[in-house]
Amino acid sequence: MTKQTGFTLIELLIVVLVISVLSGVTLSVLNTAGLRQKAKDSQRISDLGKTQTALELYFADNRAYPILEAWSGIEDLGATLVPNYLSVIPQEPNNNGASPCELSDDGYYYSYRSDATGGKYVLTARMELAASATKSACSSLGNWSTLSCGAIPSDVNCYGVQNP
Repeated sequence: MTKQTGFTLIELLIVVLVISVLSGVTLSVLNTAGLRQKAKDSQRISDLGKTQTALELYFADNRAYPILEAWSGIEDLGATLVPNYLSVIPQEPNNNGASPCELSDDGYYYSYRSDATGGKYVLTARMELAASATKSACSSLGNWSTLSCGAIPSDVNCYGVQNP
């Protein structure tokens, strides 16, 4: 009599069940949605940093920042900054939304506003995660009190940069 080697159907089913449970636990721990949100917020911070550098280069050449006295999307800076200071105006990862003063929607945006003299500015982005906005919250900026449209609702995670 010859003995056959191999796995029984029950053994195979148990292995498949164990792998399924482990993969389910792993996916729930990883929180892929949270990782995507964090990656987008990191992109927003990087984009604002690039734009801030371009604004400082513009200031060095012109002794003033571009003047936009009303909140505008940073795409309105395109003619001023591209191609001498930026190769292209950064696009918001979600690519929707309005200015910080139109917070009734759930949109995401990059916004810019300066004073009438071009002496100061605020550049903002709406973040998906509250932790991403705490490092440089819009309301903590010195220029925010003179250039803002008022208080930001607590459910809006506004990240901003300003002139040094």
